Amino acid sequence: MSAGADLLRIENLQVSFSIMGGQIEAVRGASLRILPGKVTALVGESGSGKSVIGQTIMGIQPRTARVNGRVLFSDPLNPTNAPSTSCNWSPTASPCAPFAATASA
Repeated sequence: MSAGADLLRIENLQVSFSIMGGQIEAVRGASLRILPGKVTALVGESGSGKSVIGQTIMGIQPRTARVNGRVLFSDPLNPTNAPSTSCNWSPTASPCAPFAATASA
């Protein structure tokens, strides 16, 4: 995937949750691009990880989540900003969502 014109890009997103007795893999290797000015839909069967992907983008995963991959956002209102970098999210780290800093301020 090229980074040139992407508004939002997700690369190899993997999300799992710790539960008693092991891990549940909610998202395995998801990659997608959202281009500026385009209508985009995320569709899939019930339980396929759509909401988990959305929560990961916004940085609102529960503490039991383990996230690996890259979430890159290019702010069209501030084109001089480089895209957000890789998201190696953990409950003790700051959120990886590009919106998290402004949403909590």
